[in-house]
Amino acid sequence: METRIIKITFEKAKEWYFSEDPILKELALQAFTKNELDPLTYQQISELVNDISFSREEEVIKTLAEYYRKPSDVIKPNYDKYFIGKTTYDGWTVVKHSSVMYAGISYFLREKDAKEALKIFLNEMGYDK
Repeated sequence: METRIIKITFEKAKEWYFSEDPILKELALQAFTKNELDPLTYQQISELVNDISFSREEEVIKTLAEYYRKPSDVIKPNYDKYFIGKTTYDGWTVVKHSSVMYAGISYFLREKDAKEALKIFLNEMGYDK
């Protein structure tokens, strides 16, 4: 059987995907993935991710960071802030960020708090033995 190649815009493929015609839907899916044509909503992603728990290490660090922050503390991108990070050789240390702030990192505003939290973290995880 002879085959042909057709060019289709994303907008047209999306129109075909949501049409009632199963043949058009199939053609749209040959050009684009289902995820491209019908991406998940934040709510759907949130429900999927909520099934995945943080590692024990992440939970302990987050809890410690929240404990050491005062209600009046405001974390700002261009100020020094500290976090507990894992080094290349499987060790843990306090790391400083000055001009950047990354999502997902549990920051401490004071170095002394981060160092105290590191000791508690290492003890809690059994890494100080």
